[in-house]
Amino acid sequence: MTSDLVRDSWTRIDAWLGEHAPRTFATLRPPAGDEEIAAAQQELGVTFPPDLVASLQRHNGALKGPEAFRFSTGDRLLEVSGILGDTGSCAVSTRASTGRPRATGFTTTSRSVLTT
Repeated sequence: MTSDLVRDSWTRIDAWLGEHAPRTFATLRPPAGDEEIAAAQQELGVTFPPDLVASLQRHNGALKGPEAFRFSTGDRLLEVSGILGDTGSCAVSTRASTGRPRATGFTTTSRSVLTT
């Protein structure tokens, strides 16, 4: 159900951006492939929530730049490789400070998905 909502939301966002902000729309990357998403999940040892997968299957992040797509918080939509990089950095920091392995959960509201 949430995957359908994500796809419907992206349809509305894409239509609005295409009409009102075409240069920003152009910064949204093409879809991530299923293999890329699966490899990232395996590398992180997690299963991405269905809504994150649906979003990545629509747009694999956004390009950087002054007209780049950003959320109202100023955060940029990360691509799969950006999620891996940010999550890997968090995991290293967690292991260094606590000695424990990285978390096995994943949340789409974490700073691992969004970055400034």
